[in-house]
Amino acid sequence: MDLSCFDLGNKLGYVANLEFVQWPPEKVLQTLSEIGYRAVSWRMSAFDPSTRGRQGLRDLDKLSRDFDMAISEANIQLDMVTHDPSERRERIEFLKECVLAASEAGGIAIKTNTGPAPWNPQALRIPEDISEGDAWESVVSILQEVLPVAEQHGVPFFVEPTFGHVCHDYYTVSELLQLVPSPNLGVVLDPSHLYLYHNDIPWAIRRLGDRVQHVHMKDMVGQLGPFPSSFVFPLLGEGQIEWTPFFQALKDINYRGFFTIEFESFTYYRRVLRSDPIRAARLSFEHFQLLKRYIEEDSEFDGASARTPWLKPTS
Repeated sequence: MDLSCFDLGNKLGYVANLEFVQWPPEKVLQTLSEIGYRAVSWRMSAFDPSTRGRQGLRDLDKLSRDFDMAISEANIQLDMVTHDPSERRERIEFLKECVLAASEAGGIAIKTNTGPAPWNPQALRIPEDISEGDAWESVVSILQEVLPVAEQHGVPFFVEPTFGHVCHDYYTVSELLQLVPSPNLGVVLDPSHLYLYHNDIPWAIRRLGDRVQHVHMKDMVGQLGPFPSSFVFPLLGEGQIEWTPFFQALKDINYRGFFTIEFESFTYYRRVLRSDPIRAARLSFEHFQLLKRYIEEDSEFDGASARTPWLKPTS
């Protein structure tokens, strides 16, 4: 398969997570650019407008450009599921402030999740603490106030379907797009989460079409259940995602956005990489290049063979 249409040399990014969140942005940018990445997904700690003001994201954008790097998304980890009207109002105002900061920085894309995050012990549980319907109402009520601000200021606003959240797969994100029909609302497509819910990922991509505005590259092995005893996110190519049909579906919808690698092989990171974020970023880059090379050479794709490209049978 020819992947040149995706311009991966300029569109490959990395989520600056793990120990990178404690580093000065200059050091993160220098490290990632030297490895070969051309974009960064910044966590909120690098630009939080509640502590840095709107200037924080403008400064981060300028600094990224100094390293010839783009900001693929401003990654906001915010839980939109709450019973408390005052908490909901705070989150609405915070998201609005993020949108305004993104606008002043040139229209950087905002990315968030719906919540509630199953890894957060403080988050509400569905249905024990809040009904599914009330959780949906909370999410929709927040987005109905925030998205008009994004539209007014020309800021793309993305939601990532994430395991355990209200919005967690193709069907729930499709419902969200119906309930909040904003032209600025896009989808961050991470195949690992869709696979957990047994979605037909290429079909889901084609159904979503141009709503797919950003892609996270992350593999998955296991089945839905407690994390990490039931499933983990291994290195690219070592899981259950079939990557050739994944890229073919993106090609079919004329996707031209970023591909952002998200390293979440947490046990491997601690035990083998000794919590070294540089080694994690470099290893991810190398695995992506192997995966890319395999897909480009895979002229006789048979469906299942794309799961572990470097172990493809030679017979």
